[in-house]
Amino acid sequence: MQFKDIHGHEAIKTRLIKTVNDQRISSTQLFSGPEGCGALGLSIAYCQYIACDERSESDSCGKCASCIKFNKYAHPDLHFSFPANRKDGATKDMTSDEFMPAWREMLNKDSFISTHEWQDILSTENKQLFISTYEAANIIRKLNYKSFDSDYKFLIMWLPEKLGAEGANRLLKTFEEPFEKTLIIMVSEDYDAILKTILSRAQLLKIPAYSTNEISIMLQNKLSLSIAQAEKIAAISEGNYCKARLMALHGEDFVQAFDQYRQWMRDIVTFNITNLLASMDYFAKTGRERQKDFLNYTLFMFRQVLAYKFGRGTEVMSAEEQDFAEKFSIYIQIEGVDALSNLINDAAYHIERNANPKMVFLDLSLTLGKFLKRESPVLP
Repeated sequence: MQFKDIHGHEAIKTRLIKTVNDQRISSTQLFSGPEGCGALGLSIAYCQYIACDERSESDSCGKCASCIKFNKYAHPDLHFSFPANRKDGATKDMTSDEFMPAWREMLNKDSFISTHEWQDILSTENKQLFISTYEAANIIRKLNYKSFDSDYKFLIMWLPEKLGAEGANRLLKTFEEPFEKTLIIMVSEDYDAILKTILSRAQLLKIPAYSTNEISIMLQNKLSLSIAQAEKIAAISEGNYCKARLMALHGEDFVQAFDQYRQWMRDIVTFNITNLLASMDYFAKTGRERQKDFLNYTLFMFRQVLAYKFGRGTEVMSAEEQDFAEKFSIYIQIEGVDALSNLINDAAYHIERNANPKMVFLDLSLTLGKFLKRESPVLP
């Protein structure tokens, strides 16, 4: 993977290239950014640039023997470590090696990887992904080898926040004093969840989320979406290309989401408790990721209704959505948008933490009912 294959982040690319040309490569680095920001792709492109035999001042050549192996994610000096889980059986001796074919296949499709997609590929259902203590020992063994083709050995650890205390303790010396000509890059999506002992041993590079406009351009270029489709998805994606791509590949879900949202709002305003309880059952069956996506869509529609009320935002709404916005806008006032956003975000937070979805959505429905009827909402 070359730097040119990664959209945006030009200042970060320039900074990484400069460290190579100035021969100031930090041995242990932490690329930290939200899901879908391209941090994993940047880490791979950085390693490929270092190993390239014919690199230019701006990128790897993409054609030398080293680059060809990197493009297949099969360079003998490039090692990956990532969280995983087995569907059945013990996991004490689990390492990334046994999942490497699936990992390479996924990377060959796209370097933007979400935890949810990786879980689906591994068929772990609701099992939590983690980096085992046995994997830590395996990493030390690999990095102790001499390099094969490159001057450097590379380890890219995806989601170091999934590494437990015992495994981290085994790796601390390696992180602090890596073997000669070894580059360790940890790619994190949750900086605060990483053990402090690891943070103190790595040089931090923050990778920002993409802007709405950047997501829109990426969807148009990579997935051939129309401008209108791309802008709508980008507005909901919150700078997360993984989420945007998933929504683009399941475009029919927008129609279903709008129909469900419209009916839900009607039942809330009219306090149709029978329909609301039926909706709770529906939401509970859709799965945690779909529940979070629906809450994101709900927040998007609330903002669009408010924008429509003031004569803006119509370019990313369908005719049906605009018709609904016109009728629903009387229930939403600009003074309460922050509180409304907090309600939705809190619900998404509880869903993420495995709260009972029926209880979360029922509580949210009742609170929104008071809010939309201009009574004092019962905020958490």
